[in-house]
Amino acid sequence: MSNEVVLKLTNGDMLMGEYKGIGTDAIMIKDPILLSVVHVQQGASTIEKTVTSPYCIFTAEDTFHFDARHIVFLKPLHPKMVNQYRQLVQEFNNDNQQPVQDNLSNLVPPTDMLQ
Repeated sequence: MSNEVVLKLTNGDMLMGEYKGIGTDAIMIKDPILLSVVHVQQGASTIEKTVTSPYCIFTAEDTFHFDARHIVFLKPLHPKMVNQYRQLVQEFNNDNQQPVQDNLSNLVPPTDMLQ
């Protein structure tokens, strides 16, 4: 069983990360990745795409403490998304100067997961 989770904060942020434990009032998440939805014009239609970025690019620390009162939910990451999460962490760690921005669809759930 893996420790990868998805969590939503009260401010609306959605994150993926590696669950590292819980304290008296905080949850520790390693390598959190922020999930954002953007609307992109594609021809005559507007579509939604998911964009990922490191939760905070301004620190070399990789583990964050989130106040338990600010967490709406904390759930296991879908097993089919674990490898994509790990790949994103590796990419972000290899180039920790900038988030991946040139591909608006850098997180695409496997087709059979959507059925």
